[in-house]
Amino acid sequence: MINQDNLTHEEWLENRRKGIGGSDAGAIMGFNKYKSPFTLYLEKIGSYKSEFDSEAAYFGNVLEDVVRKEFEKRTGKKVTFNNDLYVHEKYPFMQANLDGWIEEENAILECKTASEYLKDEWTGDEVPASYLCQVHHYMAVTGAERAYIAVLVGGNKFIWKVVEKSIEFEEMLIAAEKDFWENYVLAENPPPMDGHDSTRAMLSDMYP
Repeated sequence: MINQDNLTHEEWLENRRKGIGGSDAGAIMGFNKYKSPFTLYLEKIGSYKSEFDSEAAYFGNVLEDVVRKEFEKRTGKKVTFNNDLYVHEKYPFMQANLDGWIEEENAILECKTASEYLKDEWTGDEVPASYLCQVHHYMAVTGAERAYIAVLVGGNKFIWKVVEKSIEFEEMLIAAEKDFWENYVLAENPPPMDGHDSTRAMLSDMYP
């Protein structure tokens, strides 16, 4: 575990480039509609910076404490927060920045915001696949037994859901992340090009 309290934003971003975080997991598994494995690869080797990620991270951070406190209020669960970077004990390239920890349940909390037009992704028991990858990544890194996801939709609707640990899915996720990190990032060997929107946007930005 690495304390990040005194890091600048640029130092924090540099730490992210040194490993795979939860928000990277969905891209590696092919479930992130905003980022492809190819775009993620270029970010990790420092060749490309996604403006979408910077904006999304900024506004997510602004509202994170609001969502966390509302989750506590509605559930009665005690959530603790710190700015530490958690590292997998066996695979140190796997990292986790948690939005909250529920110690009495050995559970994590992930806070999200979503626009109104994405509300259908959260109906019933639905959780976007990319976020399922994210919380399973965090459970794998920390050893947590379950994850809660709290989301503020459209600025006026609050939803929270629970995701139980799946050893089978974690093993698949770890294998995919290990392959991506060792055979692409460390080897500086780009993954295959694809038709993903983020790949096209990245190429347009780099070669206008």
